[in-house]
Amino acid sequence: MAKRNLNLRAKAFGFETVIAKVTIEKLADEISADAETTDLVCPKCNQKPSYKGGYECSCGAKYGHWMALKRVLKGTFTAIVKQKLGTDKETFADLYRMEMAKFAQFVDAVRVEHGISVKDEASAKNLYKLLVATKKLNIAILAFWNDTYEQRIALLTTSVSGTILLREIIPRNLAVVREVLRVDATKITETDVKEAEAFLGQIPEATDAMMDITDYRTQLLVPEKVEAIKEATQVQELEAILAKAK
Repeated sequence: MAKRNLNLRAKAFGFETVIAKVTIEKLADEISADAETTDLVCPKCNQKPSYKGGYECSCGAKYGHWMALKRVLKGTFTAIVKQKLGTDKETFADLYRMEMAKFAQFVDAVRVEHGISVKDEASAKNLYKLLVATKKLNIAILAFWNDTYEQRIALLTTSVSGTILLREIIPRNLAVVREVLRVDATKITETDVKEAEAFLGQIPEATDAMMDITDYRTQLLVPEKVEAIKEATQVQELEAILAKAK
């Protein structure tokens, strides 16, 4: 979504009230190789080829696709080498813990969120213990693993609805952080809670029907395909797996 000013409003008792005026921002950009920082050059002579339905270099070499060229740092001959880190075989992610107060020093800008499932009861039991630690002991659980060419960092967490996620975050040294808001939940007082409860009177309850949208995207839905996807979708309840194990 593009940067946009958004007035958060509530409709209650026949009145509309603007609760907060916010600006939707992209949390962070990930630094990547592009035309501003790199050049594509001929692997044989390091000169920039011209494009004429294919890539032709002054040294006489011809290339049918840009992937055959060498990517170098702009203005240098330093090649950007993609070293293979992981394999297509079994992948291992190393788990580490960090105090949530310390983890809060970093911006956990989401790169992508991964849903997860488990195959056995032991995995479910251990996963539950880690989630209890994140919720009740203020511990961040981090997973580190090697993808084919890139190192991944992910936070074990849950969505608002309780869906268990591996939230892959942009590494600190690749993140260009924007100006964003933070809140320290550990400093919430009982007075804050009471004021929040009273304030909720201005926010009407959402209905089930509101969870469906009606824009142009609904025209693309094929009912038969949607039903097939829904039937194939399975939601695992971690508590149910643990109860079965007991």
